[in-house]
Amino acid sequence: MPCCAAVDGVLIDERSDRTLPEPIQKYAVDVGEDSAQFVIEFTSTGYHQDASMYGGPEHLGWPAEGSDDRKVQKIVLGMWNGTAITMTDEEASCLESFYRDDIYGADLDEMEGEI
Repeated sequence: MPCCAAVDGVLIDERSDRTLPEPIQKYAVDVGEDSAQFVIEFTSTGYHQDASMYGGPEHLGWPAEGSDDRKVQKIVLGMWNGTAITMTDEEASCLESFYRDDIYGADLDEMEGEI
């Protein structure tokens, strides 16, 4: 799960040290001196079909194929004191763009649709 921290009143992503999008900055006061984490819930409408070796290696049936489209359902900012703030649609859209690589890079078998 992505974590953020407030540094000099500005929220940054702890892994990349990038400043979070402007609509999220208002939560720097809530995070304060602590860290917080985003729980990003999403669904996948993709599929994956393994390659077929039917007929032996000389007669490959078909190559592996698939697609994956992920839709963010909800993003919650959770603080260590137990406070949870659900992002608005605008805020979630900004964070979806910001964390796009994390969302599409998540292994669904391990993450169960949540990062």
